[in-house]
Amino acid sequence: MDTRCPLDDVLDLLRVRGAVMANVRARGAWGISLPRVPKATLHAVTAGVCWVRVKGQPPIEQLPGDVVLLPTGAAHIVASAPAGPTRTWSKVAAGQAGNPAHECVFDGPASGSSTHVICAGFEYDHEVAQPLLSLMPAVLFLSGREMPEGSPVQATLRV
Repeated sequence: MDTRCPLDDVLDLLRVRGAVMANVRARGAWGISLPRVPKATLHAVTAGVCWVRVKGQPPIEQLPGDVVLLPTGAAHIVASAPAGPTRTWSKVAAGQAGNPAHECVFDGPASGSSTHVICAGFEYDHEVAQPLLSLMPAVLFLSGREMPEGSPVQATLRV
């Protein structure tokens, strides 16, 4: 029995390749400003809460199980709040060099639960992808609460 879905065929056609960029673990006030990149960007929350801010769009609150995809790599902010200061990705990455777990850790003064965000970038064949991606919105939001139990996305985030 073939278990492929139409999205599998689209990803094959676009020649998508993925690479995890960062695992963010944060507590307290934090924010990362990410520049526009020539790839799709994904942020998935596995614990806590974060906000994704894209210029011209309302801030998006992400809860555990939620996924935000920026298919054309729009500049954006991932943060602990819908507004507030941020640091550029280059400064954050420089301060995290040598972390053996390949995590970006923001251990703010606040106590309480921490937020964990998986951040990934996906390269693709731009020549093939441009007609399809030009039809997509700058930001796609997948609510973990609206995904069926046991969906492939939920299973992947649990791993």
